[in-house]
Amino acid sequence: METDNIMEFKRHLEENNLSVNTVNVYIRAVKYFYEVSKGASPDSENVKQFELSLIQNYSRSTANLYSVAFNSYLRFLKSESLCIKTKRLSVKRSLENIITVAQYKELLKYAKDTHRDKYYYIIKVLACTGIRIGELKFITVENVRSGNVVICSKGRSREIYISEELQTGLELYCKNEGIKSGTIFTGSTRKPISRGAVWQMLMKMADMTGIPKSHVHPHSFRHMMAIEYMSRYKNISELADILGHSSIEITRIYTMTTKEEKRKRLNKLYS
Repeated sequence: METDNIMEFKRHLEENNLSVNTVNVYIRAVKYFYEVSKGASPDSENVKQFELSLIQNYSRSTANLYSVAFNSYLRFLKSESLCIKTKRLSVKRSLENIITVAQYKELLKYAKDTHRDKYYYIIKVLACTGIRIGELKFITVENVRSGNVVICSKGRSREIYISEELQTGLELYCKNEGIKSGTIFTGSTRKPISRGAVWQMLMKMADMTGIPKSHVHPHSFRHMMAIEYMSRYKNISELADILGHSSIEITRIYTMTTKEEKRKRLNKLYS
């Protein structure tokens, strides 16, 4: 049913003379919704989950773009009442909803204790390298053996390094799972694991550990890694290279404090 709707929606877009790139973006947005909703038709609950997933896993501009695309699909289905309100782009002044190191370690322990080895290592890779969830496909057996990975993303390439401890763990994981070559983290079809699959498992793990869901999303580990790196080494240009930012101004957010930290500093200002 969902496949039929997607194909009909695609024909509808093409009949309205939208560009090939625009059609592709709209279809990606719809397919991502069905990943998050596990194939269920749109309703108020799973549309909210989809919106939350967009906010947590994508930049504000991409989340807005996917919201517009998905709203077009909802109107196509005559379900305008479910449309998402897009959010104006704004400059962040504080870091909020970032997973803490203690919460990160708690998630790792839960994954290990419940034999979720794939997700144990996915979380470790995200937290130890700072890569985006869509860049997991570059974590291959061959790259792990060499200890470094060339990431090609958003029209740019960068090199990241795998620590010896992570390298040893990933090699053991591959040996135990019989993974001899290619992308390490895949789904049931052997294609690179999807954002939706990782997001759904993280939400389940958040439920089981009691960690706020707002803190447990794939991009949160990238944020945590960046904050820890800045705290330890205070080298913003080096961090920008690691994260693949086009400008240091983008990286500068990791020098900011949370609202609570700002409040505490103000309380102590004249004490």
